[in-house]
Amino acid sequence: MSQFLERIRKSFGEGYDTVRTNAQTLKDVAEELGKIARVKFEIHQLKIARRRKFTLLGETVFPFLFENRSDELKNHENLHIILDDIKSLGNQIQLAERQLKDLTRNDLAELPGLERDRLQDEIEMLEFQIEKRLKELHEMKKSLQGDE
Repeated sequence: MSQFLERIRKSFGEGYDTVRTNAQTLKDVAEELGKIARVKFEIHQLKIARRRKFTLLGETVFPFLFENRSDELKNHENLHIILDDIKSLGNQIQLAERQLKDLTRNDLAELPGLERDRLQDEIEMLEFQIEKRLKELHEMKKSLQGDE
């Protein structure tokens, strides 16, 4: 019985270490995905703001063009402000898209073939170990249920 309990203790300890490591990895991935989502949302908001500025620009310019008074646009007080806002929003969108590209770049694609193969082997080994531990835990659970 003590050997059985020792096996349970050992499996739980190893399982706990595996779960803790995997939980940390998941936490890191979730943080990265959160950053990516925030940047995508920022890009979306900036594009909406720029679209509104383009609409405002059209509403400002159209009456002058419709009445063939385009020469008066040069002296329009808000036109230059609207154009500057559109340029600024375009620059902010470009910066955010660069930031998104940096966040979403695939580090594995930059690795040489041997490194990629080594990582793949490590992943498969971890998967095997996890499956092995799960089987052991299921066996222990069945034996505990059988003792009752």
